[in-house]
Amino acid sequence: MYGFYGWILKIDLSKERFDITTIDEKICYRYLGGKGLASYLLYTLNPEGVDPLSTANRMIFATGLKESKESLQKRATEITDLIRCFNIREGLRPKDDNLPERLYKKSHKTNSGITKDEFKVMLKDYYNLRGWNQNGLLKVK
Repeated sequence: MYGFYGWILKIDLSKERFDITTIDEKICYRYLGGKGLASYLLYTLNPEGVDPLSTANRMIFATGLKESKESLQKRATEITDLIRCFNIREGLRPKDDNLPERLYKKSHKTNSGITKDEFKVMLKDYYNLRGWNQNGLLKVK
């Protein structure tokens, strides 16, 4: 069994983040086949009573392809870039890449916060790390 080679790529589209984890081999043998494993993951990862059409509902894609951690990271990056392209097409602009106002205020617990100027610098760094230009658009290759 172990056809998916032990890796699970979890993508959070709302936060534009991904995580790669392994799965216990015992689970693979208990829930044979891609459909069995996908059903197990759907059942264990979804909150009880979740609306199937809500954003809280998980989507499971069980490819069964042999993928390395690096190739999964590459796929996750490509997905994030596609999400960015879609959002830009739908009207998202760099001015929309912002934090909630409450995060610009000092925390009562830590007495620290972030200024809008500091955030702008971090945003430019983030764009650069993603391989996007200074306006948050994908660079043409």
